[in-house]
Amino acid sequence: LWTMSPVAGSDCYNLINLYTAHAANLSGGAADDYTPIISYTNDGRNTESQNRQWRAEATTEITDSPTTAIAPIEPAEYALAYHPEAHRLHFESATPELLTCEAAVYAAGVVLYSSGIIARCTNKADISVTGVDQNCVVGGVAHSLSGTRVQNLSNEGALSIEASLTAARTIFMGGVTALANYEDKGAQVLNCSNSGDLKIVKTGNFHMFKGAIGGIAGAIELGAAGTEGVTFSTIDGCSNSGKISFKETGRPSKDEAYAIGGILGRCGVCSPEGYFDYAKGWYTIIRNSCFNTGTIDVYTDNGQSMNVGNSGARQTYVGAIAGYVNGGSSNAIVRGNKDNKTCTILIGSKSGGICAGGILGGGGKVQIDGTSCANVTFGPSEVQAPVKLGYVGAVIGWGIQDVSVTSTKAVASFIFDPSLTSANYASGFGGIKNDKTMTIAKSSVTYQGQTVTADDIYGSGTKTIK
Repeated sequence: LWTMSPVAGSDCYNLINLYTAHAANLSGGAADDYTPIISYTNDGRNTESQNRQWRAEATTEITDSPTTAIAPIEPAEYALAYHPEAHRLHFESATPELLTCEAAVYAAGVVLYSSGIIARCTNKADISVTGVDQNCVVGGVAHSLSGTRVQNLSNEGALSIEASLTAARTIFMGGVTALANYEDKGAQVLNCSNSGDLKIVKTGNFHMFKGAIGGIAGAIELGAAGTEGVTFSTIDGCSNSGKISFKETGRPSKDEAYAIGGILGRCGVCSPEGYFDYAKGWYTIIRNSCFNTGTIDVYTDNGQSMNVGNSGARQTYVGAIAGYVNGGSSNAIVRGNKDNKTCTILIGSKSGGICAGGILGGGGKVQIDGTSCANVTFGPSEVQAPVKLGYVGAVIGWGIQDVSVTSTKAVASFIFDPSLTSANYASGFGGIKNDKTMTIAKSSVTYQGQTVTADDIYGSGTKTIK
């Protein structure tokens, strides 16, 4: 019936009704015994009005007090009563199963939420969440950040989530921040770094909704062209040297989507069912001063087997810079590794549903440019022996919408046993879905030291080199 929404900068929560989206508060702001709880609005004053804010405290005591229905708008079905002397808020319902509480785990080394200036903070603590079967989101410095001055943040602690799922759960992680947006605003992430190892291990036949790891940011979930740090998020001057590990065993009844990246996990729209809605997307910019030198090792039982007509909505995307980026009304921009640093990406799959790239794992409505460099060695996963692989590109694993590449140099090694490359496998410069177009600037893009040709690009989409 109720969601506990944390209030930024405090240890309090707003109680939001799941059916009406109204916030519970004390009538007239009074704190007398048996003051009715009313629930008539939900706005920006949730973080200002103390009579809308509640604190959770552990107790073994139950204090008797009359139950007062939420008046005058809500039905008695959603009954609450407040006893200020005992500091208790009572929940009742004619349908007791609606009162079942399900906790979520949000963890960060410095602050959960920040929408202002946050700079020169370092987390050195390890954060480990084990045996979780709830929504779980972890950030090295923060859970969610927004604003135009998010800078010089670093994480040195090891972050890990070990989940055993009996239902689909939201699970993702970022080395510096789990989410690079907050309160409907983007974040301008500058000169941040992660050196801590990042790991997610999942068992159980249910998927991780929005599953992602990013060396700097796990996810970006908004973005329209306009003002950096306001209407969209940018990542600039950031680096990851920590090892990133993602292991999923236990396959859901339907294949869903994950994203793992050295700098950013994902920037795109997840459907309520858990796959990427590639018809929609967000605008973002990752600049060429960002780089990853940490090994990325990904194994998953999940993922639709790759073929040239695959939509790309239900894959696991792995990229040295970003896992999955899908632009919106304006093309997103992904750049990186201008100093040509090397990295290693290890992949494995049960079904052949991996898409991996030396800059971008996959996506569309995106341009890769800005003197970017890919210098990557691909090999088999070490966290679990793979059965199949998927599509592996020196620059992009799989383009599901139009992709353009300019001012980019790519060198890649593909070190796989032949037994893994006989089916559901392709490699080269990159791949493009049928009915979509990959456009390459002939004069400024190279692959293995040579001009890119159509034969270097796998997939049945249009390949334009000009």
